[in-house]
Amino acid sequence: MSPMPWLRLLAMLASLATLPPTFAQGLQPDSHRQQRARTWLVTATSGATERLARHIESLGGRVERTLPRHQLLVVRMDSATANLLKGNSLIQNLEADPPRYPMQLPAMQSPQLPMPDRETIPYGIEQLDTPVLPYRHGTNRTICLIDSGIDLQHEDLPKGGVSGAFDVQGSGDWYVDETGHGTHVAGTIAALANDRGVRGLIPQPNDINLFVVKVFGKDPDTGESTWTSSADLITALDRCEDAGATIVNMSLGGPEKTWAERRAFARAFRHGLLLVAAAGNDGPDAPPSYPASYPSVISVGAVDARDAVADFSQHGAEVVAPGVDVLSTVPTASGRLGLLAAAGVGQFATDPLEGSALGEAQGSFFSCGLAQSTCPAQGQICLIERGENTFAEKVQHCQDGGGSGAVILNNEPGSFAGTLGDQPSTIPVVGLPQEAGPILAALPTGQAVTLSVTATSYGLKSGTSMATPHVVGVAALAWSYHPACSAQAVRLALDYSALGLGEPGRDPIYGFGLVQAQAARSLLEQLDCGKPSLPFPSSLYPLP
Repeated sequence: MSPMPWLRLLAMLASLATLPPTFAQGLQPDSHRQQRARTWLVTATSGATERLARHIESLGGRVERTLPRHQLLVVRMDSATANLLKGNSLIQNLEADPPRYPMQLPAMQSPQLPMPDRETIPYGIEQLDTPVLPYRHGTNRTICLIDSGIDLQHEDLPKGGVSGAFDVQGSGDWYVDETGHGTHVAGTIAALANDRGVRGLIPQPNDINLFVVKVFGKDPDTGESTWTSSADLITALDRCEDAGATIVNMSLGGPEKTWAERRAFARAFRHGLLLVAAAGNDGPDAPPSYPASYPSVISVGAVDARDAVADFSQHGAEVVAPGVDVLSTVPTASGRLGLLAAAGVGQFATDPLEGSALGEAQGSFFSCGLAQSTCPAQGQICLIERGENTFAEKVQHCQDGGGSGAVILNNEPGSFAGTLGDQPSTIPVVGLPQEAGPILAALPTGQAVTLSVTATSYGLKSGTSMATPHVVGVAALAWSYHPACSAQAVRLALDYSALGLGEPGRDPIYGFGLVQAQAARSLLEQLDCGKPSLPFPSSLYPLP
């Protein structure tokens, strides 16, 4: 048999990054937004924090915590009690405490995940000009990740120089990541150069310190990420500062701004922290996301491997970075790697459906059409078309007919993210793009194929969440060569050295452009970092 059909299929899969995604039933990017009882942010006037707290308690409110450096009380109370406080002379500001969410979407193409015992360089590493700029030793900075924790035992993440905390809402141990979001973010920054998995922007152990503040957990009922709030984010920011962090990664946000949060981030920036946050995933017409849109914070939009802005990326970002189908670490063995192989022609990655069994199936393809009834594929691999009925029903009909595995072809161009819902399979199940159909049909009748779904510690994720750590890593690299520079100087260097992708200056879609590590370092060499302040033109950093 000629290997050409398989080689053509492999090349075709690799080219699908530019095709639009299709989301399968059951995958709603915003479905993690649970409701939680209302809390309020109450900022006291100078010296009045304790008196105000006693007064609120006397009215029936409950002060959950006090953040002294901000003169801020986090209060649980009903709207009637809040109305009684309006106009009180002890209060600077009173406002509701809005939610903050992880800025992550499903992957948008069939993943080309790392093969065992082989290290993959994610496309963003090359795109940001980082391979030519190793981290400068002896300038260890602490990067703070406000996220869902990390898998500290991951084979591809550093162990030394890593510490953390969990938030007051009880999200759990910082070194455990139930959702995978924080581990993915950490891998983009610090995945090790160790001949396996992936490589991060700063891949040598002990070059940087990581401090992890866990604010997202996993909802036990839905299995989805919990959300945090503006009050929790301010608390987390304080913990970053107390840990000696100089860069803060916030792959999170929400559409409501708060006076207290804006004030806290302005204070942190004045105290020397470089603050970086995701611009948001609700598309070009969405309102600004916070904290990204505060003037003190670098807002990061997402582009793909061809430097095109992602459809989901909110406009108005300060800079952009890779955020579409970013390959990085996920909690150990929590990912799934699907492989199709034939003797003599090698193997390639496919996209396992959520709920697929682990295991290996061998046999030839058996065409089941839409698999709307039992498919008599005894001992063979079911080849199924997408459409009409659910994935779970299709796979059940394959299993009922004795199929050893299932491959589901998309019914429109591009790949898809699929789930079996609450009916996991007993056989391996993967998805393929529609374009693979004619190629598979051209294979010789009876050609033996091996289909496997195995556990992996790596995965693709999309979102401005994934773009944000790219900017953080580039900032740390450039800053390591000029440790005396201020956060403001580093921010200016990132902006003015970025690769312009739109109009000159700050483009409304791409901001200043795609951050570039070597160019940022070179620009820092030209800046006089000893000055007490550097030009920070308000026309290019408009107030939201």
